[in-house]
Amino acid sequence: MPPRIVNKWNRIWLLTAVGLICGVAGIYDAALSRTLTVHTGPGAWAAEAGYWLGHGTVQASVLVALWLLARMISRPLLGRAAVEGLAAFALSGVATQVIKHLIGRPRPRLWLEGVRHFGPTLADGLESFPSGHTSTTVAIGLVIALRYPRLMPVCLAGAVFVGAARILGGAHFPLDVLGGAIVGVYSGLAVKSWSDRRWPLSAGESGL
Repeated sequence: MPPRIVNKWNRIWLLTAVGLICGVAGIYDAALSRTLTVHTGPGAWAAEAGYWLGHGTVQASVLVALWLLARMISRPLLGRAAVEGLAAFALSGVATQVIKHLIGRPRPRLWLEGVRHFGPTLADGLESFPSGHTSTTVAIGLVIALRYPRLMPVCLAGAVFVGAARILGGAHFPLDVLGGAIVGVYSGLAVKSWSDRRWPLSAGESGL
């Protein structure tokens, strides 16, 4: 079978799988959110830690610090990863905000109060889908892991932690986190692909 046809079927199966997962998650979304949300104990601490780890100001500050460090110690690849991380952060953040306000899904706390809404809005609390913390964390983690494959487990663990924290804290439904992860993956891959085409790796961009 020609590679082009194989790739086409791979994309079809991937989209089908994502669609099924989203469908199942959507059916049990509200129930899962009520079950998993915590207000005290270690879960509450994890929710708070995940909030700060996925906060835009924290993420952007860390990436800028990494870029400055790379310049100071002459590590071009580290600097490139930091810049790509910032680009992925920006792209995923903008995409998330656009989708959030087009869909206008109520956050769990409003849903439990009986608020039902779907459609474009700028109202506070109607921006649950997708999770912005998750999308930016996944996007940044992906571009860094693609430059430093050995860090993949760390980046993956960080993304899972932030996503889980948003559910535990009652800020998002599980489907919101899944949607944020998808936005993050596409944003990270888009930035990496564009960067490679625009600025191919040079011989000096190796190692840390």
